[in-house]
Amino acid sequence: MTQPSGSRPSSRPSSRPRSRIYELLPELYRTRDRELGRPLAALCEVLELPHQALREDIEARYADWFIETCAAWAVPYIGELVGVEIPTAVANVASQRTRVANELGCRSRRGVATTLARAAADASGWPVVALECARVLVRSQAL
Repeated sequence: MTQPSGSRPSSRPSSRPRSRIYELLPELYRTRDRELGRPLAALCEVLELPHQALREDIEARYADWFIETCAAWAVPYIGELVGVEIPTAVANVASQRTRVANELGCRSRRGVATTLARAAADASGWPVVALECARVLVRSQAL
């Protein structure tokens, strides 16, 4: 393969693939490392595996913060923190997750009427509308 006129071949030696850690280093250090025979690149390659394992563990721990994305073993613990009693007979993780998520949703809603409507709909299976009567009632001012 011929080089186009006016361009010169790359001075970068094609050796082992670089690691993410090595790519984070400033170009000054990487240039000096190439001059010395790439000992820093070798060290970064050794550190890459523990770095990747730590990164995956951090991502898994972050996912466990939320009921929607947590691991199956974390669902009862989140339910306990929220105060949801999950019967031991319920072995289905999806139903446990749904129950805890519904409880979290009810606690995050504003207003008693919305929470009561949701609880009544969950219990009966029918559509429910709850109104705050103070807004609907007509009252006269006390004399």
